[in-house]
Amino acid sequence: MTAYDRFQQAFGGSISSENHLSMPLIMTFASRWIGVTYKDYLQDPTLQARAQFETAKAFGIDTLGAISDPVTELSSMGGAIVWFEDDPPAPDPLTVFLSDYARLDDLRVPDPRGNNRMGLRLQAIQEMKRLSDHQYPVMGWVEGPISMAAVMRGMTNLMEDLIDDPEVIHRLFTFCVDVAVQYAAAQVDFGADFIGFGDAPASLIGPSYYQELVLPYEQEMIRRMHELGVPVRMHICGNTTKLFPYMAQSGADIIDIDSIADFGLACDQIPSTIHLLGNLDPVREVLNGEPIAIRERIDECRALARDRYVIGAGCEIPARTPHANLAEFRSQI
Repeated sequence: MTAYDRFQQAFGGSISSENHLSMPLIMTFASRWIGVTYKDYLQDPTLQARAQFETAKAFGIDTLGAISDPVTELSSMGGAIVWFEDDPPAPDPLTVFLSDYARLDDLRVPDPRGNNRMGLRLQAIQEMKRLSDHQYPVMGWVEGPISMAAVMRGMTNLMEDLIDDPEVIHRLFTFCVDVAVQYAAAQVDFGADFIGFGDAPASLIGPSYYQELVLPYEQEMIRRMHELGVPVRMHICGNTTKLFPYMAQSGADIIDIDSIADFGLACDQIPSTIHLLGNLDPVREVLNGEPIAIRERIDECRALARDRYVIGAGCEIPARTPHANLAEFRSQI
């Protein structure tokens, strides 16, 4: 049975304790695996697809992922970004894209199929789908509302806005959801079998702000993505322990639990109908640990989450992870 078949079974309701999927976030490790810089990996869709495919084959990973960095949408809007050879690009700290909210009314959703970085991801997904030939599910990726808003507005500005001007936050998040959903729709058209989204800044705010200002937009985004006919994966970096009761209401089909969050509590507070992924420490355990310890931690997580467990780390697999360590993430089937 292929990874694609097991993915279809899992989200058709027939996942079993002997059929755990392995879906760690593989980004910089994949470029390093085929011997190219991460910058080249991102700018060449064929390299990105080949790296994902070769990594999945070599290490028993159950998905090919078109996740790359948090500024794909920003750069496609015309925002300034800074490139690095072997790390993900970042917003230009000297140029805030949305320095004045007066610009918000004039912003338009960028064309996902355009000659931009959003379009490059679509090409990568199409090539992943071709290489996979239904061996692996392909994961598309978008930024969630607070993540996209943070790179547009600047993290410090956005955090102040959450307190000082929640009304303008509603307008900004509405725009971000529209961008994400239209981008997700294009990715599904190009072959994505499910969509993941990152909303890392959500872990930096308290439960009341999350419940009032962020969760409704994540729910709307997920609802509209479900209308595309695909499952949705939610990834929020950081300590989300206090957010679990609200994340449980998001509608996501898979929720990633970072290593500093309480995985046992997540299993208690998030309904058993939702798959839980995690929550090994990417540095202490995955990069610097030993294979036997990784195997034991995966077994601990499996025992807690039981049938709905998805093998993975709290965040991205580091580029220099020893090969023997990543091999421990192989599906247990």
